[in-house]
Amino acid sequence: AEMGRAVPWHMIGHFQRKKIARALPSIKMVHSVHSVELLSALDHRLIEIDPEGPPLPVLIQVNVAVEASKQGFDLAEARDAADIAAAAEMSAEERQTMIRNMVEGLSGRLASEGGSASEWARLIIALGVLGEGDRARAIWSEAQGIFADRPDDLASLRAAAVQAGIAE
Repeated sequence: AEMGRAVPWHMIGHFQRKKIARALPSIKMVHSVHSVELLSALDHRLIEIDPEGPPLPVLIQVNVAVEASKQGFDLAEARDAADIAAAAEMSAEERQTMIRNMVEGLSGRLASEGGSASEWARLIIALGVLGEGDRARAIWSEAQGIFADRPDDLASLRAAAVQAGIAE
């Protein structure tokens, strides 16, 4: 870069939500958005910094192998996440409505069809990010019953509950 010109920083790799506030003012793009929770947290922080500011370009991380040990959206979720990321022209309120609708879609699907422990964990975390602690607790309680005979799944659900701020 030329002297006196700012270098555009891109965030590549795992991006923890707790580090958003410190990193966001310096970065120009995030290369690894792996969850609705991260997308929502980025959006919330951007609005806090400058409600009318420009959008932050992001790349959606997709878990094409659908491995529980890997992060990223499954293909169906990735389409929804891409819609959110592309919603830069929307107002902050419209983006939040879209994110809430995604969370409601996941909740409805899990209630009617069930799902993996990682999907239940994702819902618990998303509800925590959205400030819906009571609902997150109810979902956690339900998931504990569903996965009662699977200790590894219960551990990941507990970790999600801790991350959502509803368990210690």
